Amino acid sequence: MVLVVYNYQGKKIHKGKVIFVNDSSLGLIKNGKCITINANRIGSIKTKPSGLKNSPLGSHFRASLRILIEAVSSAPEKRWGYMAGEGAVESGIPAVKEVVAVDARTVQPIMNDTFIINGREENWTLFRAHF
Repeated sequence: MVLVVYNYQGKKIHKGKVIFVNDSSLGLIKNGKCITINANRIGSIKTKPSGLKNSPLGSHFRASLRILIEAVSSAPEKRWGYMAGEGAVESGIPAVKEVVAVDARTVQPIMNDTFIINGREENWTLFRAHF
């Protein structure tokens, strides 16, 4: 989960993945660098969950593979005018329907949470309990 940390004026001060949350600070990592932010410097924190983690990549891969195999293996037929692209489209429509059906059942809505800290210890304790 990615966090965006803002100061008291609402300006972004850091963004990164959570490494640790303790009594007095928050540890983030971005581009291989560890950043430690003192809790009394934080005005608010917004969570940014990744939508890609919620998406079932297997169904997307399977649909793409079906379309590719159909395009490669379909033999163009001059007499009937059947081309490889038409085979890919013919196979692609059911594949896309399958992906949409799987995604509709499994993808969770992406919710962004905002935690107002404003240097208050009780707010920081509530945020820590979330992680």
